[in-house]
Amino acid sequence: MSHVDEKNYLIVQYDMLIHEYTKSVRSKDSFVDIITPYFSNFKIPTRWPSFSSNFLNISDIDNFRDLIRLLRQNFVRIRIMTLSAEQETKKKLTDIYIENKKSFLEFLHDIGCEVYFTPLNHGKMTVTSQAVLFGSANYTITGLRGDLQWNVGHYFPKTKDVDYEQKRNYVSEKFNDSNVARWFPN
Repeated sequence: MSHVDEKNYLIVQYDMLIHEYTKSVRSKDSFVDIITPYFSNFKIPTRWPSFSSNFLNISDIDNFRDLIRLLRQNFVRIRIMTLSAEQETKKKLTDIYIENKKSFLEFLHDIGCEVYFTPLNHGKMTVTSQAVLFGSANYTITGLRGDLQWNVGHYFPKTKDVDYEQKRNYVSEKFNDSNVARWFPN
């Protein structure tokens, strides 16, 4: 286990997803599970894809949406658990945020991501075939920017088998919970 703080939370998230993309080039065992109540598209710092593109052809990544599309192009299974727009309306979030989230989730569904909703969700976790990251950051630009929030978390690489498997099983149980509804848009 490694401690992750506001200085490196977003880069750890990005690195986990790029690692999963790299694995998907040579393996079909790649997956990404994301649990977060608040979820939106956000810009990725331009220097990250340009550095990574020294190794991979990912220079066209401008935002989180582009990264997810790249993963899906390599048939990486992606599951997302979040609050629905109706649940967020009850929490009095802005109409702009709710509309942007709906549009983003429709895009994700259209490219083959599985989208789930639960009113019980306040957890923030990312699980891939290589690592688990859990902490306090929502998947939004304000949630992931260290200068706006003091995000803390813990990173468990798969090499720490027992911890990784415990966290992975916990997340799998959440996706199979009877209070979770899979979204099938009209």
